[in-house]
Amino acid sequence: MPAREEAAREGDGRTSDGYTTDAALYAAHADESPWNRWYERPALDRLLTDDELAGALVLDAACAAGAASEQLRHRGAAVIGVDSSHPMARLALARRNGPTGVVSTDLEGPLPFADHSFDVVYSSLTVHYLADLGTAFRELARVLRPGGILVLSTHHPFDEALRVAAHRSRMQIDSYFRTGTVTEQWAIGGQPLGRWLVERLSLESLSAVRARRRVSWRATRRTRLTVRFQRRTLSQLLNPLLDAGLVLERVGEPLPSGELISRFPRAGALLRRRPGFLFLRARRPHPTRRSSTNVDR
Repeated sequence: MPAREEAAREGDGRTSDGYTTDAALYAAHADESPWNRWYERPALDRLLTDDELAGALVLDAACAAGAASEQLRHRGAAVIGVDSSHPMARLALARRNGPTGVVSTDLEGPLPFADHSFDVVYSSLTVHYLADLGTAFRELARVLRPGGILVLSTHHPFDEALRVAAHRSRMQIDSYFRTGTVTEQWAIGGQPLGRWLVERLSLESLSAVRARRRVSWRATRRTRLTVRFQRRTLSQLLNPLLDAGLVLERVGEPLPSGELISRFPRAGALLRRRPGFLFLRARRPHPTRRSSTNVDR
């Protein structure tokens, strides 16, 4: 396993605004959110077996604060993370048992890895932020070894159309086929000590965030996280993946677990009516072997 890097290497740094300005606050929120911890993370993890992860080298593509990397390492993998947010990359490196190293770079450009470098690419709730899916999927396919596996989660196109239409955004969604860039504000967590705390937390470790937010977190005023993402149809999501030469093996639209429903009744009721996210598993095929038989024409 590679030695742990001391700091994230600099890259392009493009990201959705809130994940940079409020990185630590969002990371702490996601570690308890019904949508992240109790719905998305378990569903994405189920797309990989323990045997597939044991001894594997995994690229955590948009690793954020390193929660998924920690779980992947717990299951026996070595993990290298990439993220376009420098604050997120720093949080991932500070996380105990997080990724072995983190490169701060943009998934829509060339990745700084050789061909066939990874056994698995793991991408959690990322591709809906990318404008150029074709380049991203081609690069992820390139760094996968033949037979390697890509698993990803993303906004579900059907749920996304309903959700965006029901909430205020700068793009009016009146049809499933209306696509483009959407800007939203999401309410996350709370701010027991005021706005200045967000700025301080962005430079602190995730453990410090958790320590500061233990008291009356749910009862306090929430932060508005500004995010921008790409609204796509299902075909606009899947075709760039297939065009990159990947073979789709599984599609998931899971129901919420009983534990999620018990802990978060409102979120559970919504997830029982419509899927929150879409989960995909694909594989880079082995090259087709040419027959040694000569055929006269």
